[in-house]
Amino acid sequence: MCLSLEHVEESRKPRVVVVDDQPQILELLRYMLLYSGNDVFSFSTATAALEAVERNQPDIILMDINMPEMSGFQLCEKIKQKPGLKETPVIFLSGMNNPEDKVHGFRAGAVDYITKPFQLDEVQARVSTHIRLARAEAQLRHQNEQLEQTVLLRTTELRMDIEERERVEARLAVQIEATQEALNYTIYALARAAESNDEDTGNHILRVGEFSGLIAEQIGLDDKLVQAVRVQSILHDVGKIHTHPDIFKKTGPLTDDEFARMKEHTFAGTMIIGNNEKLTIGRSIALTHHEKWDGSGYPYGLAGEQIPVEGRVTAIADVYDALRSPRPYKAAFDHATTYGIITEGDGRTIPGHFDPTVLRAFREKSAQFEETYERLKG
Repeated sequence: MCLSLEHVEESRKPRVVVVDDQPQILELLRYMLLYSGNDVFSFSTATAALEAVERNQPDIILMDINMPEMSGFQLCEKIKQKPGLKETPVIFLSGMNNPEDKVHGFRAGAVDYITKPFQLDEVQARVSTHIRLARAEAQLRHQNEQLEQTVLLRTTELRMDIEERERVEARLAVQIEATQEALNYTIYALARAAESNDEDTGNHILRVGEFSGLIAEQIGLDDKLVQAVRVQSILHDVGKIHTHPDIFKKTGPLTDDEFARMKEHTFAGTMIIGNNEKLTIGRSIALTHHEKWDGSGYPYGLAGEQIPVEGRVTAIADVYDALRSPRPYKAAFDHATTYGIITEGDGRTIPGHFDPTVLRAFREKSAQFEETYERLKG
């Protein structure tokens, strides 16, 4: 029996590299990750770890920052310069918890940042999530490479036989659709991973996607952009995976420091999504869906049409679902109450927060909003 590359990758034990100059932490992580079903390779110096990962590519690397010989930032940058390792996810485990340190870590190429002291369950959950995402992305890259090779081969044949050309185009269309489905699956998996760090919101990401699609269609965006907004708006809060869950589960008002850390999820979302042109809309939404038409939003305080249309559309979808959903700090509102808050205001939310065209579309589609929420409330 011949196994596919994807099947072999899924069945193989994940290879995890841990780098920390503190023997107690190194041993603790090693035993925990071994117990969870991984092959673990531990190193107390960055130099030894770099030599090892160059010989045998791991599935993920966990590293400290303050180490002799070479810092974790430097080690991460060296790893990301290696063609065979640049896609390998890196997680920092550090007692340095300043926002500047975290930003430095993400700029060095890390996908996650966990502060010490850490919870073993949290480390294992994040390791498992990033391994699954990395394998899904590797599978998507493999499918794209296969598709490119197929296109090159078939293009030569097109010059010789027009009928073969039609058959090839039909096959390519199927492959392109499959690739798009794989991309959509990766988007959904990434959004779900972030949602696990947030409050218990059930089908929140699905509903926001449907609400955003309804508004985008109603205001007359072209079909391609409507579909991109519908799918990629579910990534609006993907940056929350980097925010401590206690902030989102807090029942009382946030302190100024907690609110500042919460707002960082907009920047973290853009770092996670990256600069892939197929995810441009999702990256824009993650950054701008908390901006407000009157300029009172964040992170940049943009106003009016300075805010990209996809951000304006997702903003009202997100507010509607947040008001309808129960949260640790509030009960769920029914549709009529939510509609009144958005269209008339309640002091905290006012109509001036929203693009007037988007607000008008919401009024016109409010019945579909209610139906969609009931259908997907989970």
